[in-house]
Amino acid sequence: MVLPAPASYGQQMSKLSGPVATKAERANEFTAACSYRDLQLTTLIERHGEDQDVAGDKLLEAYLIVMDARVTCARGRENEALALYDSVIRISVPARPTR
Repeated sequence: MVLPAPASYGQQMSKLSGPVATKAERANEFTAACSYRDLQLTTLIERHGEDQDVAGDKLLEAYLIVMDARVTCARGRENEALALYDSVIRISVPARPTR
């Protein structure tokens, strides 16, 4: 049995896997809407963590939902991911004192 030279083997593999890799890359891309919402909520969670004005268990719950939303968006289900992101906004936030 004769094996092809490494360069030709790689070229053959790229021909075989080209369209599949492209589909996989698309499946793992974030949409602009998901990216924007992710940044907003990650920043919100971090601020509440720094301010310590929301219970730690609530912040953990919010973080886990954001992680689920990331995976959902990466799988190409943007609307479902955005709904998950929106559910994070329902974190119980105490009213800020007014001056």
